[in-house]
Amino acid sequence: MNSRLIIYCGFYLLGVFISAVAQLMLKKSASKKASVNIFTFMEKRMPSLYAKYESGEGKLCRTVRKHEKLLTEYLNPFTVFSYVVFIAATFLTIFSYKVVPLSMAPILGASEYFFVAALSRIFMKERISPKKILGLCIIVVGALVYAFGK
Repeated sequence: MNSRLIIYCGFYLLGVFISAVAQLMLKKSASKKASVNIFTFMEKRMPSLYAKYESGEGKLCRTVRKHEKLLTEYLNPFTVFSYVVFIAATFLTIFSYKVVPLSMAPILGASEYFFVAALSRIFMKERISPKKILGLCIIVVGALVYAFGK
């Protein structure tokens, strides 16, 4: 393996790690009610528009009120930032495809399961069940078969 391939594999793994972090951020934001969202922003920064929204004037305001819970969930800063992090991870992965062979990508991408399991254990205090450990071991065996099967 040449050094250029190793560097680009590192970029790929960094993208996978960043994606795992974004997944954890989304899970965290889904498990708590955001104190800042599109409606609190509108109330502070656009009081006349917020007053119109509160009164329910117009079809758009009635539609927004109907979907307020959904909008509150997806338009809070933590969730939006998580999606921005996902986009950054995607660009990092695409960048690494300049050198990383397409056949190697799924093997490197499978490391995301380890990252998510480890980060969930550390930050979310989730238990890693024996089934999950078995699944992670199967992934390792698959990666080893790929690495040494050539």
